[in-house]
Amino acid sequence: MSLDLNYIRRCFLTFCPKWFFKLSPFRFTQRKHWKRQDRGTQHGYDQYDHDKGIRDDVFVLEILARVSFDKGILDLGCNCGRDLSLLKGKGYKKLTGVDICANAIEYGKKKFDLAGIEFVTGSYEDVLPKLLKEGKKFSLVYSGGASISLVHPSFDIVKHMCALSEGYVIMLNEDNQDHAYSRFWECEFRRHGFVLAKYLRPAYEDPRSLGVISSLAVYQRMVPAHA
Repeated sequence: MSLDLNYIRRCFLTFCPKWFFKLSPFRFTQRKHWKRQDRGTQHGYDQYDHDKGIRDDVFVLEILARVSFDKGILDLGCNCGRDLSLLKGKGYKKLTGVDICANAIEYGKKKFDLAGIEFVTGSYEDVLPKLLKEGKKFSLVYSGGASISLVHPSFDIVKHMCALSEGYVIMLNEDNQDHAYSRFWECEFRRHGFVLAKYLRPAYEDPRSLGVISSLAVYQRMVPAHA
C-alpha cells in the first residue's frame, strides 16, 4: 500500500503541537507578502474589486439564510471590502472587516459604499487576540478566500475564529491541494465546539475560473456561546 503523502502532511499540520511550529523561521513570510500587495501586483487588491458572478450569489444567500440583519458579521481577509459592500447592500448593519493590507482597505473606501463598516488593519495573529480581549463577538465569522489556509500553523486560527463566533463560521474557498498549510478543518472546528453543518464541493461552477474547484463549508456552534 503506497503512502498518501498529502494525507500524512495534513495529519502533521493538524495534530502537531502549535509550539513546535513556532520554531519555524518562515512563519512571517506570508504576512509580509500580503501586507505589501499593491495595485497591479500578483495579488493586488484591484483583482478583488469586480463582480465574481455565481460566487457572490452562493455566499450572500448562505449568510441571508442564517443571520438576521441586526446581527454582527466578521469578514476575515476582507481585502478591499467588496463582499462587505454586498452585505451592506442587502441590509446588514453590523459589519467588520479585517485585512493586513492597509492600501486595499483605503482603495475599497474610495470605490465602494463602506460607510458605517468597521475595518481593522493587521495580521490575524495580531488582530484576532485583540478583538477577543476587547470582548468582541459576532453571530457569523466569514472568510471568502484562501487566506485562512495560508495562516502559519503556529497560530491557532480555528480556535480564534470559533471564540469570536456565537453561531456560525463560513469558509468559501478556491480549493487547492498545494495550499501551504492544508489541514483537516472539520476535525479542528469540532475540537472547538463547532460541527460541519453544510459542505459543498464544488460550491459553484464559474467558467471564468478554469481548473479551480470551489468549496463551501458552514460550521455551526454545537453549544450556545453563553452556555
